[in-house]
Amino acid sequence: MTFWNVILLPLIFLGVFLIGGFILVSLCLIIFEIVFGILWILIFDGTSKRAVVKMTFLRGGKYTWVNIFTCIATSIAVCGFALFCIALFDKCLVPRPTPSWQSTLQEIDTAVVFGFGYGKNGAGRMIPGETNSFLLTWTIEHTSAKTLFVQEGVWTAACRETDTTCNVSGRELQRIHLDTKTIDVNTLEACFCALQQMERHQKNRAVVIAHPMQLQRVIWDLEKVKGENYQFIVPEISDTPFPSHSVQWRTRNRFFYTASEVFARIRDYFAGIPSECRVPYDHTDAG
Repeated sequence: MTFWNVILLPLIFLGVFLIGGFILVSLCLIIFEIVFGILWILIFDGTSKRAVVKMTFLRGGKYTWVNIFTCIATSIAVCGFALFCIALFDKCLVPRPTPSWQSTLQEIDTAVVFGFGYGKNGAGRMIPGETNSFLLTWTIEHTSAKTLFVQEGVWTAACRETDTTCNVSGRELQRIHLDTKTIDVNTLEACFCALQQMERHQKNRAVVIAHPMQLQRVIWDLEKVKGENYQFIVPEISDTPFPSHSVQWRTRNRFFYTASEVFARIRDYFAGIPSECRVPYDHTDAG
């Protein structure tokens, strides 16, 4: 985690977006108003009049619709520009995978799977949502890990909340931390709790699984809190869905999450290393 990646790169992107957006809005207001003004004169005022359009943005009367069409078209163009910028910036958020990660996945017996959003059923109980189910399935299908340290959202994709032990397709699932319903555990804290669980189970190598948009920050946070003897493998995880009905609104789609991820990286960059896991999990606590 460097100052360039966390602070300067988002600021450069924001500057380009604001400057580009200002230029785009200015050009759209001029061009669309001229185009719609000419069309209005040709269609409604007759072709005998001069099809010369003056700036009508501040002029009402019969040209009001020209102004409305101009604003609508400009808004559509700006939204398209915003989506293009976000898609471009996505490339900066996704980490590069570890070299030869495909073969390495078959050598490591441990994976750490971080949750991404979650839903609730009619009774108010946690349900995994699309992303957590996808991440667990991906881990089982693409790794040889026998021990999976998972957050609660991933746990509920295969196990009941009340279970103290859980095995799926020959893989043993272990909770990273307790889900207390009252304490919000952020990514940095979850990484600290995950390392404690790895230490408890005498594991020092693991594949790190998370939503690709979050994965880079997870790696940075693990590097921030880890000791000297830990090694983490970063895979390439593609086509990961967003949980459209997530309780956490920021995880529902790419647009919301891109914006929140930038601020989360800045927060984690300046945050201190946790001194303890606030909600440690021991299966004896859940009995």
